Amino acid sequence: MFANLIKVCVFSLILLSLLTSCASVRVKEIKHDEAKTSDCQLPVFRNASEIGGAYNVLCDLESITGSSLYVRRTAEAAIKKAMPAACRCGADAVLVISSGRTNLSFFSWRRGVATLQAVQLNHSAIR
Repeated sequence: MFANLIKVCVFSLILLSLLTSCASVRVKEIKHDEAKTSDCQLPVFRNASEIGGAYNVLCDLESITGSSLYVRRTAEAAIKKAMPAACRCGADAVLVISSGRTNLSFFSWRRGVATLQAVQLNHSAIR
């Protein structure tokens, strides 16, 4: 009976790890600016040369998706997860510094990750 209880506990822990999700976005404010609504639409630039002009960094963002089976675990999902935080920083755009996926491990599925900067475009940079 004790062996069955242990099997049920182990199975429950494995099931719980597959179904739970801990997504997060860490924000480091560099420069304070007026916040925008958290549902604002921001362009995403993959490198600084795409911006086409000068910009100021308002916040550094680190985003990671959840690890459960029912959420998107891609770099794009991690970028999308960081958008409300970028809006709250007052950003005009988001610059992707790096993005990808974590490695698969015994207790965690692969997760989408992204390191971003919430940027304020100078008027000469806006197209």
